[in-house]
Amino acid sequence: MITTDKSGVRRAFTQAAGRYADNADFQHALASRLLAFAGPLPPCKRLLDAGCGSGINLPLLRHAAPGSRIIGVDFADTMLTQAQQQHRNSDKVDLVCGD
Repeated sequence: MITTDKSGVRRAFTQAAGRYADNADFQHALASRLLAFAGPLPPCKRLLDAGCGSGINLPLLRHAAPGSRIIGVDFADTMLTQAQQQHRNSDKVDLVCGD
């Protein structure tokens, strides 16, 4: 069994929050490709972005599921602060700090 030092991971992401979006091209490209591969999403009330980080993929999800409420969850509160700044005018995005 592989164990992870969650406090160390949380600390690293907390420290990287301010510059994460500038260095997440791979994550964004992968999310774009996965959504393209999946095809049209069926209508749903809520869509979860687990590990949403600074929210870089929330616009992709909002576009893929325009009528859905997007729930972004991350365990680094500073990442969620970045996401909140980007999406503060959206009434369809909820951000939750959790693990």
